[in-house]
Amino acid sequence: MWRFKSSNRYNNSGFLPKISQKRRFDAVQMKKHEKNRELIIGDLGLDTNERKAQIIAAAVLLFVQQGYCRTTVRQIAERAGVSMGGMYHHVHSKDAIFSLILEHAQIHRSKFTEKVKAKLTDFSATQLLRYSIQQHILDNDEFQDVYLCFFQEGKYLRRKDLRSTISGGLMWINTHKLVLEKGCASGEFEIRDTTVVAASISHLCDMWVLMRWLLREHYSVEQYIEEQQAFILAGVTETIPDTNPNKLLRI
Repeated sequence: MWRFKSSNRYNNSGFLPKISQKRRFDAVQMKKHEKNRELIIGDLGLDTNERKAQIIAAAVLLFVQQGYCRTTVRQIAERAGVSMGGMYHHVHSKDAIFSLILEHAQIHRSKFTEKVKAKLTDFSATQLLRYSIQQHILDNDEFQDVYLCFFQEGKYLRRKDLRSTISGGLMWINTHKLVLEKGCASGEFEIRDTTVVAASISHLCDMWVLMRWLLREHYSVEQYIEEQQAFILAGVTETIPDTNPNKLLRI
């Protein structure tokens, strides 16, 4: 008796078999890995740090995908295309790899601050705030896996690395604060506490990474930048309400 043999191209649910799905997934991840590697090399320098860039890009991808605890040094080495001997020549542990990622992030954040400060005298405060918001979100978009890795796996950082991560976040806040203070001095902005507002701006910019799974369904990065620029500028230019901070809100 003949039995009908169904094609193995599709499974019962109508989707490609798991092995095909895995191949497609791996192809996408390899493209992301290569993009991250190229961006990191651009920051660290090709000649002396290409191997480190490969390790950082591989570690970031794996930490985001499967978490810090579930990722091994061997997996990072395989993803980076580095032998275990070559791996331990550059780093001795996962903590050291995280420190490399942190070093790369600090370099990139410093570049953001330098770009904004370079426009400090040429732009008005309003123009400069638009520029700082734009650059912050574009940097987050370009290096989103690196920053998501910190937000997601930062709890595993060593104390000294955690302090460095916090100081890196403060670098963004202080840069926005510098712009806000320029606006208050020129009369363009009306702000009671520039530190609080600068922290809020930084948080709104970071949402492009933290909420990317939702925001990308509705906005391109350019649209998100425009929405945040309009929202933030509306908040810092309107008159400060006359409120008594010591008065409790009664419900």
